Amino acid sequence: MDEKYIFTSNPINLDSLKDLIIEDLHEIIKGQYIYSVDNIVDKLKIQRVYIQSEFIKEMNAFHLHKTFKAYCRACLGSVNDYLYVLRLIGETKENLCMLEFIQKNKDVLVLIERAHLNFYKLTRRLLISRGELIKVVQSKFLEEVERVEINEIDNSVKYIQEYFPIDRKEAMLLIDVGLKDQGDMKNYYGVRTELQVYRRLRKIDNDDIWAKYVIPSNNAKKKGMVRYLTRYDFPIEKLDAAADVFFNKPSR
Repeated sequence: MDEKYIFTSNPINLDSLKDLIIEDLHEIIKGQYIYSVDNIVDKLKIQRVYIQSEFIKEMNAFHLHKTFKAYCRACLGSVNDYLYVLRLIGETKENLCMLEFIQKNKDVLVLIERAHLNFYKLTRRLLISRGELIKVVQSKFLEEVERVEINEIDNSVKYIQEYFPIDRKEAMLLIDVGLKDQGDMKNYYGVRTELQVYRRLRKIDNDDIWAKYVIPSNNAKKKGMVRYLTRYDFPIEKLDAAADVFFNKPSR
């Protein structure tokens, strides 16, 4: 348990415990610790083990400790967690009924909502800051732009891939909208192989994606991790952000 939640006296004072909870909630709100690991997995379509090994080590995370989680869940109406909090504060005059406890913590509940916490997040071990996630996505993803070269002698076609870093606005867009992996693209096109996906994407009239991204592999024998920002189910409310990113890019 976090040292701040280790108490030397039993029972403890409910107001003292509440002050610690509020302190942590303010830190979560200020640091925008709004993502669980599963949120990132879902958004970026990257396996949990990779997120934990390659992303988390580069980010400052907020660790959710048992007492903090139980107190917040009790404020949200969890009877089991309310009973845990009661045991923590002991059998004193502050041994409130659940309704009284919730009434006494209305200000905490407001902070819980501002922190975007829910029962699911309050079962997780840690939360990731939006700012930290944006920086890591910006550092790891490269945009892939494919050029076509035609041999004037035999008219053979050669595809050349070039890679460009993304800026903060683009990283924010990827996180907010979410990416698709090869499996998603196979399902969308109704094909079985990655080669068939590439052929569809190389069609002159293709308008299915905004951009293709790669996380390069550290192993020369392995391909980089490929993801797509698609147009076909793009949220309307993010169109202005996409236009700002893609229509204002330097010529490539």
